[in-house]
Amino acid sequence: MSLLPELAEALEVDMGKLLSGELAANDRVSGNVNRVRFWVCPSCGNVVTALADTGVSCCGKRLRPLTARKAGEEHSLTLQRIETEYFVSSGHPMEKEHHIAFLALVKDDSLLLRKLYPEWELQTRLPFWGHSRLYFYCTQHGLFWQNI
Repeated sequence: MSLLPELAEALEVDMGKLLSGELAANDRVSGNVNRVRFWVCPSCGNVVTALADTGVSCCGKRLRPLTARKAGEEHSLTLQRIETEYFVSSGHPMEKEHHIAFLALVKDDSLLLRKLYPEWELQTRLPFWGHSRLYFYCTQHGLFWQNI
């Protein structure tokens, strides 16, 4: 039993899958960035992205992919276009226990992830990529998206 973690690491597989015998490879997919999925570790706040179904663990826990909801008035970001960028801001709380932890700008073949910290105000710049989708994660209410 003590060798299982080392065996899983050597085989580059999740230890849970190794123990259950579920080591089937994923089907090859085209890797469409518009199908990006997000996971956030509740223990350390690590953010993981993938373009296909995958098993994700962090801090010894199996993570479930987040389900994004369309942002309503309470969870929407203000975007102001300034030449080739968006200036993104919000009045959302940025406190240790309740803040926007990351923004992710997604368009066709590109993904830009911007980590945010509770000590900062939510003000950042993102490139203007035309029609794209902006995801953002509230530590209290989950993952949201809005088209830009």
